[in-house]
Parts: sequence; structure tokens; C-alpha cells
Amino acid sequence: MIARTMDTLLALKPLLTTLILPATSGLLLLFACCIWAWRRTATRTNVRLPIALAGLTAAGMWLLSCQAVAIWLSLHLLPQVSPVNADDLKHQHVQAIVVLGGGVENQALEYSGPGLSPDAMSRLLYGVYLSRGTQLPMAYTGGKGLRYTGWVIREWLGLLLI
Repeated sequence: MIARTMDTLLALKPLLTTLILPATSGLLLLFACCIWAWRRTATRTNVRLPIALAGLTAAGMWLLSCQAVAIWLSLHLLPQVSPVNADDLKHQHVQAIVVLGGGVENQALEYSGPGLSPDAMSRLLYGVYLSRGTQLPMAYTGGKGLRYTGWVIREWLGLLLI
């Protein structure tokens, strides 16, 4: 019985996740407010509250979709992390530096082919900087751009790939 319930919940998980995420949940709230206002109109009662709630929902959805609000929220709600430096790595007895890939641009015009995204290139260069400053080995992980990343490491940075 419990296994069947869990299977049902796992099958509903994608649907429930979609309904809870910001865009859908806001639209559902807006839709519910509109239906509430329509039903109040049919019964000839005051519709100010559902209309005001619908307006607040629409304004909230608009604000949450603005880039300036996203930046402000990320600066004030997320913990700010300072970058690690070579001295910290030496004091913590780190054995290697692992750089996580950041994506590939499939058609970078300046390279006439695929190129690392700006985030991936920034991470790679900072990892090489730390590796050279600490004399620690560096590993780079990546998916689609791994072959191109290897070329960048070998040709541009003059490092040996193992």
C-alpha cells in the first residue's frame, strides 16, 4: 500500500513541481482571483478585494521577472562568497584544484567555431592562476566543450593535459 502511494506521488512530482514554481503559481493565483471577482460580481457583492489581490499578484510577477529585482534579491538574500586565494589553499593543505565547466558557445564568431562561454573562460583562467600560484595540479570538468577546453588549455595556456 505504501509503495503504491509513493509511486503515485513520484508520478505526480513533475506536475506538482511545475505548479509550485513561480510563474505557474503566480498565474494560478491570478486566475483564482479573477474567478473570485467574477463570482462576486454574479452575487452582486463587493469585488474590491479580489481585484486588489489580482493587481498585487500581477505586480509581484512583473517585479520578480525584472533583472534589477533579481540582482537586488541575489545580493541581499544569498550569502556572498569571496573567491579563494593561493594563500588560503596553501594553509588548508589542498591537494588539487578542480575547475567546474561553465558551458560552451556553439558558434563563437571570433573563433569561427565553438568557444567557451565567458563564465567558463573566467573559471578556467582563475583555476590556472591558482594552479600556477600554488604549484598544485588542476583538473577541469566539462561536458560538450571538453574537447575545445583541452585545446584552449594546451594552445593558449601552454599547460600539459593528462
